[in-house]
Amino acid sequence: ESGIGGSMGDNRIRCLHENFAHFLATGRNVVGEYVSRRVRPCPACLAHAGENSLDSDEVRKLEAERQSIEDTLQYVEALLLRNKAQLDSFVDEAAQWEAQSEEDRQHILSKPKLEKRVDEINRILMDRTS
Repeated sequence: ESGIGGSMGDNRIRCLHENFAHFLATGRNVVGEYVSRRVRPCPACLAHAGENSLDSDEVRKLEAERQSIEDTLQYVEALLLRNKAQLDSFVDEAAQWEAQSEEDRQHILSKPKLEKRVDEINRILMDRTS
């Protein structure tokens, strides 16, 4: 029995577009979710998508917001890697947490919200292109 995109359970991923579509339809596809965080809809396609399409200014604003959030998420990942590498120099994780700046703590705490917003932007852009 084959899976999404004809995959046969041999630990190979096939047809990213089908995994992405499955994620959009069900919200339950790890590969599709990964693709949704990295795909950027073609601006030319968005411009010709019909009545429900976003105008080019809206697209640019959403893409700029997404890029800003992705930059922040990269910073958060760097903070988390730094924390992991430095953990041994602290008594425990609580002491390490307290040693961080308030700004760094806020960035780390905002990660789930930022990831959710990137997903929302991707869905808005994708919904407006179909």
